[in-house]
Amino acid sequence: MFGLMAILPGVQDTNLNRDFAQWRSAISITINGAPSQNKDVRVDGLNVVDEGGCGTAYVNLNLDAIGEVQVIANGYTAENGRNNGGLISIVTKSGTSTLKGSGWYNGRRDRFNSNDYFREASNLPKPLYRINISGYSVGGPVVIPGLIDSRGQGGSGKLYFFASQEYTDDARPTATSRANMPTALEKMGDFSQTRITNGTIQPIIDPLTGLPFPGNVIPANRISLLGQQMLNLLPTANGVLNPTAGQEWTSNSAYDLTPLHGRTNHVLRMDAVLTDKTRTAFKLVKDRDDDWSWNRI
Repeated sequence: MFGLMAILPGVQDTNLNRDFAQWRSAISITINGAPSQNKDVRVDGLNVVDEGGCGTAYVNLNLDAIGEVQVIANGYTAENGRNNGGLISIVTKSGTSTLKGSGWYNGRRDRFNSNDYFREASNLPKPLYRINISGYSVGGPVVIPGLIDSRGQGGSGKLYFFASQEYTDDARPTATSRANMPTALEKMGDFSQTRITNGTIQPIIDPLTGLPFPGNVIPANRISLLGQQMLNLLPTANGVLNPTAGQEWTSNSAYDLTPLHGRTNHVLRMDAVLTDKTRTAFKLVKDRDDDWSWNRI
């Protein structure tokens, strides 16, 4: 939704790579040149903008759950006055007297993409690229035989429902990360093949003598069992060196630290028409955004 706002007068969007809704989607939206953190975002009249200063919205509804979006850049009424950087007002859909629904699925896979030129040069395969976005919406009248029948137009004493859910599973590639990880020999105390950045052997000094260990191998009785167990928790080097000239020994491993991003959006709304002039609604919105990634050691 936020990706469509750049077409409106006075709205600027500095994020051109927004693939789908996530909690950071609104950060790059500014209105009439005001800072992003000065805008207000509301869902059904409730403020959902981050008060901590980054200007994003904690709730990002799926498109089929949105009934109306209004962007107010100036001329605020007393009802809408709060922040001076513009207002984005979102209204959720409600059910009607007829049953309606929708469903969708968006799938993207690495098999449809070509490999990066530099990855080919490094003999690296295509990284995992998997995106699944699926969801549904359904709304209509509440019918309970002998108690309530909300079908048909007009009248009071009617109840309507609307529900929508969207699920996102995202694993997109990042740039190849290079690091030095312990080799199988190093985990056993054998550093006879360990090299520094210029390609020469890295001497391992015996702290008791001040001289290198014979053969650059630490004796088994000098190795801490606890320390060795902790070292074994680290991934073993995969031996992929940096192909850049002069950088061959700066790292011994290459990794695709592809983050995992899962997101769920749930919207539930019940509308009750009590009289011709009185209407009330119950609304529930749950937006969960889990963004997992690993730091190299």
